[in-house]
Amino acid sequence: MTWIRTVIECAGLASTMEQAVRIAGKKGTVMLFGLTKPDAAISVKPFEIFRKELTLKASYINPCTQQRALQLIDSGRLDVESMVCGRIPPEGLWEVLGDPKLRARGKYIVTF
Repeated sequence: MTWIRTVIECAGLASTMEQAVRIAGKKGTVMLFGLTKPDAAISVKPFEIFRKELTLKASYINPCTQQRALQLIDSGRLDVESMVCGRIPPEGLWEVLGDPKLRARGKYIVTF
């Protein structure tokens, strides 16, 4: 089997999303741009993602997926607060971006 560094899935089908994870190589990136139905599910074992050290990315560019992301956050099904390690003012952004140790801590929210 040929391992692929970056896999882009645009069909929005559960089967092609599962295939993308399956063919992605070690430390690969799987980009999910396809728009699935809201009740769609895929059967990917978390250990497979961990074993390959995959990065999964989804597109929230299109208005439909943006709305879905906001609904997940608003419903509490996606706990954004647990991802945040700190809040910083805009002038603190360059310090965080310039310091690998600070960046490694996690996500920051820039407050205005």
